Amino acid sequence: MTGQRQSTRPGRVPWLAVLLRGVGGVAATGLALSWLSPTASLAAPPPQPGHCVLTLITESNPSGDYTARGRLHIGNDPVPGAAITLTLTGAEPTAATTDTDGQYSQVVPVAAAGDYTLTATTPASAYCKTPVTETKTIHAQVVVELQLDQSHVNGVVGKPATISGRLVSRGQPVTPAYVTTTTSWNGENGSWTTDDNGVFVAPVATPDDGNPAEFSVTVVYPGDGYYPAVEQIVTVSLTAPSSAASSTAPAATAPVTTAPSQTAATAPTTATDGDDGDSWSSTSRLFIVFLIFIVVAALAIGTFLIIAVMSRQRRGLAADERRGFGSDFGSATEPPSPSGTESANSDETSLDQLLSPEFPPDDQPPSQQPGPA
Repeated sequence: MTGQRQSTRPGRVPWLAVLLRGVGGVAATGLALSWLSPTASLAAPPPQPGHCVLTLITESNPSGDYTARGRLHIGNDPVPGAAITLTLTGAEPTAATTDTDGQYSQVVPVAAAGDYTLTATTPASAYCKTPVTETKTIHAQVVVELQLDQSHVNGVVGKPATISGRLVSRGQPVTPAYVTTTTSWNGENGSWTTDDNGVFVAPVATPDDGNPAEFSVTVVYPGDGYYPAVEQIVTVSLTAPSSAASSTAPAATAPVTTAPSQTAATAPTTATDGDDGDSWSSTSRLFIVFLIFIVVAALAIGTFLIIAVMSRQRRGLAADERRGFGSDFGSATEPPSPSGTESANSDETSLDQLLSPEFPPDDQPPSQQPGPA
């Protein structure tokens, strides 16, 4: 039996393949490191120390302040992390710092209108051999800001739409000042005055038919010779009153759907409450009548007792004894007065004497009247 002969000779080493593998590994490692640290491969090399150049550009802002910006570099190489000091005439210095591109930007406050000198300075450092200074002259203008509360106002057809805002200059209110409004749909003009805080409120008319559904209102401060004029535009969108009512209709009709059940449930209760009221009214009337009866009976009994006591005391008196008030006490016979006339009290006849059988009537003749006892 014949077969293939196996070679016992050692194989050749693929040197070319090993070399290619080594080069590929190094390239892959480099790519991985560059991916993990992209800024390391893209970062600009630090500049060589030398003569630094500082630029300065100024821009005015609507608020009246200025923005100072520029770049610090050596040739074409930026100088990062450098300190920049910005100084305005008559104001406190403002600090800024350059970024990786050597650029800086900082807002410089300006208190009032006028001409100022702005100075940007960077000190000597590891990159800049000597300090660098750059100056700029600025002409600060008087500025006014018309700050609207809303640039888009929602209104209702046929009802005034309210436009409000504030007029300020460098953060301070402008007052008193007049602000005018002009509506685009009818060209109507209005004039409004700012209060102590520079605030104005302007109700503008809207079309009764809702046409147009959206219009603009031009708000203008015309200026006064010192403050410049300024203008803003407000958009007003109108909604029909029926739409506003329909939006609240579900909440308004919710209680109506349950009204029948509530009426049916409360009907017996209402009748019961009415019966209780009538019963209470009848009981009250009976109680009042009974109370009146008791009071009248008590008064009658008290009167009867007083009369009985007085009658009992009167039956215990002697024939010539009287009882009364004041000086009307003692016997019926009074001693004569020193002048020989009887007093006024002796002429009066008491009720006991009139009722006594010993007292003769007035029509009896004097001869028949008994003498004194």
